[in-house]
Amino acid sequence: AMKRVRKTFWHRWLGAVLLVGGLAVAAPAEGAVLEAEAVWAAAETALAARLATEEKTVSYQWERFSALPPAIDVPDGEIALEANLPNGVRYGVPTAVRVQVRQGEARLYDWQLTFQVRRYARTVVAARDLPAGTLLTADDLRLAECDVTRVRGGRYDAVEAALGLETSRSLAIGSVISETLVKAPLLIRQGETVRLLARHGAVMVETTAEALTNGRSGTLVRVKNLSTGKVLVARVQAQGVVEALAR
Repeated sequence: AMKRVRKTFWHRWLGAVLLVGGLAVAAPAEGAVLEAEAVWAAAETALAARLATEEKTVSYQWERFSALPPAIDVPDGEIALEANLPNGVRYGVPTAVRVQVRQGEARLYDWQLTFQVRRYARTVVAARDLPAGTLLTADDLRLAECDVTRVRGGRYDAVEAALGLETSRSLAIGSVISETLVKAPLLIRQGETVRLLARHGAVMVETTAEALTNGRSGTLVRVKNLSTGKVLVARVQAQGVVEALAR
């Protein structure tokens, strides 16, 4: 969904044609006065067209930041409004839309209008205040429609996708759960006894070892084989399970 402003664009009948995005539209006005709303409409049409190419699971709203005189003098005849986004859509900072008013080859006006664009999405948020180091459960999370304009990192669109992750810092109720705020939980903790797997061809051998470092899924840890006393490097496979790297 995108916020659109629809108002009367022209003050009197111009006996002219308004061109927006290459489409000719009868321009209501009599005399040579172009209302600012026509300029805003051209800018918002260009902005909406660009947003239609952005992320599909997100809705957008915008606010106008610039100012224009309410009525703008233009000569009689066919008037063209051309709008484009020179820097694309920007989030968290103003988005610029350049609008030019032309008559034939003559450029009558050239404005840069600015908008504050916001993004909204249905995403996973904290259902309560969460201390750092919390292992996320279904009771900790809920889905909500919220402003994600300034959210860094990927978001989660299903509670199930965030279950079992660990919060990297304290999160207030309603905070969007993003990839920058959570991490895989520790599966191996220093000092605990773990299952050590070692592959020899098609044969898998299992023994016990002491974890010398902490580890998360897929990371490398140092362990000491309790049978031989040797220190090995192993990859974390699951909770309390590591597999020695092949030599």
